[in-house]
Amino acid sequence: MKFLKDDEFASLKAKADNYDSIVNAVVAGNESLTAEDVTPEVIQAAIENVGDNADETLSSEIITNQQTEIQSLTETVRTLTTERDNLQTEVEELRVLPGAESVTTVKPAAEINAETTDTVLEFAQKNKGNTLAIAAEMKKAGLV
Repeated sequence: MKFLKDDEFASLKAKADNYDSIVNAVVAGNESLTAEDVTPEVIQAAIENVGDNADETLSSEIITNQQTEIQSLTETVRTLTTERDNLQTEVEELRVLPGAESVTTVKPAAEINAETTDTVLEFAQKNKGNTLAIAAEMKKAGLV
């Protein structure tokens, strides 16, 4: 028992063969696709990405070049991070060397002797009016 006439069957068979050849071409152009993944939308996108209308961002050569550039930049980041860490270690080693005090941590003589300032103040209060003795005490404390 036949459901289709021979000419209808031949027409449908030709269409199926044409569709199969299109699917095979799309799959050959994109290794990540299988024949089951190819839908009419995928075929339409493949047709639109051919020739003058091709979307160059999907080009495998461009993708490969971008992946290579990403790997190169990642390696540069690793190198720079290692250099930074090495320099930080070197700075820490230099900070513990004798005489490596920074200018901001060096105190003036008056500040170093700040605790004697209290004794100078006490001396001045006890010797009110004796300016020469107070001046001599200030000089002795390094304030003058």
